[in-house]
This record gives sequence, structure tokens and C-alpha cells, in this order.
Amino acid sequence: MKELQSKYELPLRSADGKPAGTVEVSSSALGGEVSLETIRRAVHMYGVNRRVGSACTKTRAEVAGSNRKLWRQKGTGRARVGSGKSPHWRKGGTCFGPKPRDYSQKLNRAVRRKALSSAVLAKVADGEVLVVEGLDFPSPKTRRLAALLKDLGVRGSCLVGTEKVDPNLHLSARNLPGIRVLPVSDWNAYEVLKHRMLLLTRKALEGLLKGEA
Repeated sequence: MKELQSKYELPLRSADGKPAGTVEVSSSALGGEVSLETIRRAVHMYGVNRRVGSACTKTRAEVAGSNRKLWRQKGTGRARVGSGKSPHWRKGGTCFGPKPRDYSQKLNRAVRRKALSSAVLAKVADGEVLVVEGLDFPSPKTRRLAALLKDLGVRGSCLVGTEKVDPNLHLSARNLPGIRVLPVSDWNAYEVLKHRMLLLTRKALEGLLKGEA
């Protein structure tokens, strides 16, 4: 990440991808600093919250079978044993195996917001944020969106931020690999860092700077 500045000029494009000036963004509107520790905590939380935690193994008490002692205690010359459900035997129970559990963690809202602001500010500092006047899609058009992203110079994965849920834009991006459309109110640090580029509408950027995410 590059050294932070007090203000940034983000490139602004029109709805058809042509240059339309710049948009000024103050670092103070995004927290004024990039807190790597806060980002780390948030990304870790979002990562573990994706774990299902449904892995399950059977103990010797849960394995089907007889509890009969396999052979008598003395006189055979072999080591003493119990039932065939012991972990020592094939098809026996599992010793200290995983059981269903909840891996989820929680962070308070202030920490989550700080992590999001830090992640967005890091993207701004690295020049990986673009702003467009609007993304008006009266009907789903994947080809049109792909052409627009190409004209904007988007390469690789991109998180498209809108002011509100846009079904037509979502359907247009559904078959484009690495492209995801989300209203800024649903953004989090994990989603921001997961994508190489950020593309926001002008109104979505204003909402993000006002803390509506």
C-alpha cells in the first residue's frame, strides 16, 4: 500500500465509459488511516463465519457393533483387548475426532465499519477505485456490461457498488467471472479485499462516505 495522502482525485467516467472529470475523496471521510490489525480481525471473522462446522465422527460408544470382549483376558498369549469398537481396530470408533460445532465469531459494529473504511481507503491509495455517473440497465445485458468494464479498463475481479439493489445489473454480471454486484450497504472488508478493483456509482460513493455502508 502506498503512503496515504489527505485527499485523492478518483477518475470519474460517464455512463458510457468516457472520462468525465474526477471526484475528490478526503482520507478523513474514510477514517484517515488504514488499520491493518482491524482489517485482519474482520477478515478472520468473516472467514470463520463461512465454516459450516458439520464435520462429525463416531466415538466407540456410537459405532454399531457388539460390546463383546474379543478374546479372554489371559491364556492366549496376545495382548488384552476389549470390544471391537475400540479406536485401535478397523471400523472402530474415532478417538478425539471432530464433532459439530459453531466456529462463528462476532465483532462490534464500530470495528466492522472501521475495517471496511480501512479496506476502501487502502484501495483508494493504490489507485484501484473507479467511479461512474451511473449504471442504468433497463434489462439484463451481460454483453453491454462486459463491454463497459473493458472500456473502463477493469481487469481481473471487480466489486461493483450500487446505491441500492439493482436486479438487472445483478443479472447482467452473474455470468461474468470475478464480477460481483453489491449495494454499498452490504459491503464488508472481506468483500472489498477479495476483489482487485472497486467500481462505484457516484451516489453509491456518496453513501459510502456518509457511513451508510
